[in-house]
Amino acid sequence: MSINNYIRRYLFREYRLWVVNTTAEAQLYLWENYKLLFPHIDALVGISPVKAFIRSLQSMEGKSGFLGFGRMAWSKENNEKWTKKYRGNRNDHANITFFKTQIWAPDWNHHCKTGVPPDIFLEVYNYKNDHKIGEGLIVTIPDIIYRKKTEFIDTTIHKIMKAIPKSKLSVVIRTWNPGGGFPNQIQDINSWEISKVVSNA
Repeated sequence: MSINNYIRRYLFREYRLWVVNTTAEAQLYLWENYKLLFPHIDALVGISPVKAFIRSLQSMEGKSGFLGFGRMAWSKENNEKWTKKYRGNRNDHANITFFKTQIWAPDWNHHCKTGVPPDIFLEVYNYKNDHKIGEGLIVTIPDIIYRKKTEFIDTTIHKIMKAIPKSKLSVVIRTWNPGGGFPNQIQDINSWEISKVVSNA
């Protein structure tokens, strides 16, 4: 693909970015809570014709770096894996810090190699020390795909909102790359940018 075609097709492609946020202690990173979201997230992931992959960033007190999960292709088993592994007992729960879990279709390696953003991107986030944000789910879909499946996507996202306690739904249209007051690419969205979406809803 030529540079000009790439710019026209991807650089300024608009994405709808939904934030389902709650300041309640929902603990969405635990399977007992996340399993209520999984069928709806699975439905959104199925919009993409390519396989999705999961990456989860978690750490354990006393260990350096992030915990290992291996390469996780999209499946119920691997969703149970990132929500359960290392959490064998109550003491393990207390020692583990959850940062975020991202779901990409195609995966992040494809984006790194080609510069082409994904068809579907979701992120479970947790900012336990930010009382204005708390935790929630980000759903990102190109606007061109959304316009073809509007009713299905809207219905599914509202089901997710109902499954997250005391949650608020916000949406913004932006590009994958920085712009429009957002300093980061979507995969690097931070708490300030999430707050910007939530407060402007």
